[in-house]
Amino acid sequence: IWFMEMNTRLQVEHPVTEEITGQDLVEWQLRVASGETLPLKQEELKINGWAMEARLYAENPETGFLPSTGEFAELRLPQYPTRLESAFDASGEVSPFYDPMIAKIVTRGASSRPTAIAQLRDACASIEIWPVKTNAGFLVRCLEDGRFAAGDVDTALIAVRGDALTAKPTPSGDVLADAAFDFLRYSELDMIGSRDRNRSPWADIVGFRLNAPSQTIIRARYGDQTLELQAPHEWSNESSGGIRAGKNAVVEFKNGEAYEFTLDTGERAAGEVAAGDGAVLSPMPGKIVAVATRAGESVKKGDALIVLEAMKMEHTLTAPFDGKVAELKAKAGDQVSEGVLLAKLEKA
Repeated sequence: IWFMEMNTRLQVEHPVTEEITGQDLVEWQLRVASGETLPLKQEELKINGWAMEARLYAENPETGFLPSTGEFAELRLPQYPTRLESAFDASGEVSPFYDPMIAKIVTRGASSRPTAIAQLRDACASIEIWPVKTNAGFLVRCLEDGRFAAGDVDTALIAVRGDALTAKPTPSGDVLADAAFDFLRYSELDMIGSRDRNRSPWADIVGFRLNAPSQTIIRARYGDQTLELQAPHEWSNESSGGIRAGKNAVVEFKNGEAYEFTLDTGERAAGEVAAGDGAVLSPMPGKIVAVATRAGESVKKGDALIVLEAMKMEHTLTAPFDGKVAELKAKAGDQVSEGVLLAKLEKA
């Protein structure tokens, strides 16, 4: 070893130390920098309780933790007694030029480690962010994992547990019910806004059925699924916790995850790409730093095609199968946004 890095700055985890020692390390640094001595000696420090920190990141665990960028339409972070450190507010934006950390969330258990874990789990579960993707749901599942709770962890935990930690759970029954509630609620608010004297009173009878209980079935899409949601016939204007995400869409939150539902109009969105059709899309906004292929070239599955740089990292996009490059729209130096078609392959 010829060189060794020495970090004289505070690390990201310093709030955990502050929580269990009661000392302000930032103040300590400023005092030392101005020529004063350390306020306390090592033997004078005392540790009280347990503290734990989670880093809330703008990233998508389902795509290998690729960063996510964009403006916040909704940003609700944990409240007191959680210690929260963040530079973002509801009008903030995650850009592709800096580290994608949104916040540090710290909890303290005065009596035990399980207490700190439970508090941190509840804090992460309360996070509501849209449309930027985050690791909040992943953090909840990690904190609920039995091995983590027992302290039986190593760097292979995520790889070993696989989808149990990284995959978003399917929407539960209460999430589906909330989505139906919100579709009905926002629909009614639209009708109220457009109400006039000539409006028929029959139009206001939601879910009316002759000689049967009222029932409203709403056809909605979640991802590539079409669902039939049963809306309640008795409801109020009180929010279910979801938000409106456009004229025909709602987003519901559960355990740190965001679930988007859109009304099923029977048509696929313009530009929607079918899985397995050979389209290579930009997974995030960034700069193309290298193109390793050309139109008409034959490639093997896994061959590097394009290198994209974003948020201090390089991401290599590879061929999904053996074939030929039918289209190549990427050029080195181009800035691209998320979802843009960079190349299209034809199967061999």
